Amino acid sequence: MPAHQKSAQLNTNRILRWVWSGSRISRKLLASNLGLDKSTVTIIVNRLIEAGIIEERPDELHSGGSGRRPLVLSIRKDRACSMGVELLPDMLRVVISDARGA
Repeated sequence: MPAHQKSAQLNTNRILRWVWSGSRISRKLLASNLGLDKSTVTIIVNRLIEAGIIEERPDELHSGGSGRRPLVLSIRKDRACSMGVELLPDMLRVVISDARGA
């Protein structure tokens, strides 16, 4: 894999980790927190939205003054899930959760 593809994948993973954490985070804050150009964040976020992995929505908790509310990113809970299996000699445990841990 070429170096630029590795870098793009690394940045995509970093962005997904922030969004997955459940923080109300905007593109602007992602760029600032991760030390990335806003254009890099926009390209990656647009790809993730197009792939149906994340969504962008108005920040319902924003109580700022005039102007529009910032948009925050979140994992689409209808598009991702995880499963864990623990197999012991006398027990089997299976856990399934959606993208938000429910």
